This record gives sequence, structure tokens and C-alpha cells, in this order.
Amino acid sequence: MVDVQFIHCSLLNKRTSAKCLIYVVYGDCDSYHRRLLWGGLQAISEGITDVPWCVLGDFNAVIDPSESCGRTTETTTMAEFREFINEAALVHLPFTGCPYTWHNCSEGSRSLWRRLDRVLVNEVWLAQWSHSSYLSVVPSTSNHSPLILLGSVRRPEWGVFRFDNFLARQSGKINATRAKQRVNQITNSGGTILTEVDQVAAEFVSFFQSLLGGSRQRRSLDLAFLQSQLKHTLSVDEANELLLPITQVEIKEAFFDISEDSAPGPDGYTWAFFKAAWPEIGNDIYAAVTEFFVSGRLLKQLNATMLVLIPKVQLPIRVSEFRPIACCNVVYKAISKILVRRMQ
Repeated sequence: MVDVQFIHCSLLNKRTSAKCLIYVVYGDCDSYHRRLLWGGLQAISEGITDVPWCVLGDFNAVIDPSESCGRTTETTTMAEFREFINEAALVHLPFTGCPYTWHNCSEGSRSLWRRLDRVLVNEVWLAQWSHSSYLSVVPSTSNHSPLILLGSVRRPEWGVFRFDNFLARQSGKINATRAKQRVNQITNSGGTILTEVDQVAAEFVSFFQSLLGGSRQRRSLDLAFLQSQLKHTLSVDEANELLLPITQVEIKEAFFDISEDSAPGPDGYTWAFFKAAWPEIGNDIYAAVTEFFVSGRLLKQLNATMLVLIPKVQLPIRVSEFRPIACCNVVYKAISKILVRRMQ
């Protein structure tokens, strides 16, 4: 099938009988004609529900200003491109190499770099080739970067189990965008692009150690200073209320009063899992939380924290463009919530 702005083909692996659809795009320079392309591909996507689908090539559009270095394009065309990607249920395939795929061959203030070329896939593609990616090569004979589709990439060595909420709601499905968010490359302070897993990890560790400090120092707590700052002293009745035994109602309310989509901790389980499995695990949770409040001791695994890197921009290329957040275990969060409610 051939269209003015794309070529379509169906590929069949005779050995495995696996099929996939490939659409090679060349977006028009005119925004009106690109809208026709977006609408046509979106209509096609409605009929592609169980076949891996890949849409790649020169879309002649960017999704936000971070994909353009130099003069920016109209925000309206960016919004239209983003809307098309969302409505067609496509996601960006991870890539390594050049962050900008096109240059206008000018110098100085007229120089313009953009990420016009990319690879988009549907969820079925990700389910079948979950570790596929592509390489954006430095251009040689053209002002566009060639894109090389790769069947797989090396699995990160720090991969952890995570309970996706669709396991608790059997009618749900995996959020493919979230499943594909991984850091495949990073640019260090010297401008070198790092692609090896160990190099990328070392760059992050080095950056945040220099920013936050790499060693912990123990300091004694000055109780006299704290007492001088107190503006309210608990009465005997208030103190006794804090010391009342923790009830099962308090424990259950703490677990059920959190959004199911909250980020999981190192154990990989979300709040949705605990809510869905409460009839089976509720008594164990009661026992574990009660033990903490009775003995004052907490299993060190429950006190573990996982650091997650959140991009500050759409296409981060440097460590400084990520913000770390700490994800604690659900049981730890629930205990903290109980303590806060008691003190309130």
C-alpha cells in the first residue's frame, strides 16, 4: 500500500509465522497536509488491535520545544502531533545515538537542529519485542540521521519485579509507556555519549554523590535545644491517647486511604495489590504492623528505599535533567501514615 506521505508493508517471519506491520512515513512540510497524515494514521490504528505495528521515518514535526535546538516551531503543530500519538495509541521506542536527527546545514544563528525522525510502536509490538530499540546514526550523506531498528538490547542488570495493577484488575492492561521508560544513554559533562549500562549507572552515582555527598555522618541529638523550641506540651490524657494499642481499623484505613496508582517500592508491590489481596493477607499485615508498634523494631527490608529517576524535560540527555524521588515499601508508608494520624 502506498500513500502520498507513507508506504505500508506487512512482514511475515516464515520460520516463526510472526507478523508485523511497518509504516514508513515522510511527513509533508505543510501543516495542513500533516494533519491529513495524522488523521489517516489514526483511522488506520482503530483497525490494528492484535498485530505489532511500527510507524517510523521523517514525521517533519516535533512534540515539544526540547526536540528543537534553535528557532522553535509553532506550539499548535506540536500539540497536534502529541494528540495524534496519543489517539493512535502509539509510544516512542527507546533509542540511542543522536538526540537530534535533522540539521538545516546552516551555521551561526541560522543553525537549526530538530528531532524530526523517530520510531513509534503500539502495545502489541512491545508485548512481542519488549526490548527492541533503535539507533539514531550520525548523518553522512544526508542532513537526516539514519534510523537502525534493533531487535533487542541488553537487559539492565538491576531489573526488579513490579506488581502491575492490571494483575489485580484482570480486565486492565499494561501501561506500555511506563513499561518502556528506561535510560538507554546519557551525555556526561565532557559531552561524551554513554550507552553501556555500567557507564550510565556510574555517571548517575557520581553526579548525585558530588551533589548530595557520599558518606553519612552521625550527629548527636540535642534534646535540651528541642525542649526549648516546644510551644505545646502534651497533657497526660493526650499522651495516653498516643500510647493506645494500634487497632485493626487504623491499620486497614491506612492501607486503603492511598491511591492505587502510587509508585511501588523495592518490593515491587503497589497499593492496588494489597487492596485486592486483603482477604488473604490482611491478618499478616495486622500482625506485622502491630509487632512494630509493640517491639519498636522494623525488618530492615521494610525500611529499604528505591530511588527512581524522574525526567525534568521531555527528552533528558544529561543526569542533571533527572530528579530522584524515593519510593518506600507500602508497609513502611502505612506505618508512617498511622503515626501521622495519631499525632494529628
